[in-house]
Amino acid sequence: MKKSFEKLDKLRHGSIREDITDLKQKIEEHEQIHTISINELKAQNEQMRQSIKRNKELQNKIAKKQESISKLKADLAARDLVLKESFKVENLHIIDAKKDYYEFNFADKFQFKLKKHNDNKTYEYILKSQSEELPNYFCGNYIFDYSNLSKFFKKFDSMSA
Repeated sequence: MKKSFEKLDKLRHGSIREDITDLKQKIEEHEQIHTISINELKAQNEQMRQSIKRNKELQNKIAKKQESISKLKADLAARDLVLKESFKVENLHIIDAKKDYYEFNFADKFQFKLKKHNDNKTYEYILKSQSEELPNYFCGNYIFDYSNLSKFFKKFDSMSA
């Protein structure tokens, strides 16, 4: 019986050693996987930090460009009444501006030209193209007085809505 007990005791010690070896190996594998996961997360965090940094830089650039555009618009508006009035209209975009005419696009619905006459007191409205039915006051060509520029551009408010 003593021999059986010693035999069982050796088996138990051997089994425990194998279990310890297995557990050590599993712990090492888990530590390696954990290290790999941590490194991947650190790399992702760094990429996200870089992305956030780039986004902030882009936001700053956009803010500077918007400020520059606002200053330019204010400068142009101070020098030119037609541009000043046109800047007040939402969706009205300047395509071209020369000494004697201005060309506009309104919300991609139509394009028109304002041509300054030689007397510098009247403008001719010339419809260039349209993509949909327009109110009568935007159809055809007509001449209006320089003093009515504000009235002319206010007509666009009904089209903006």
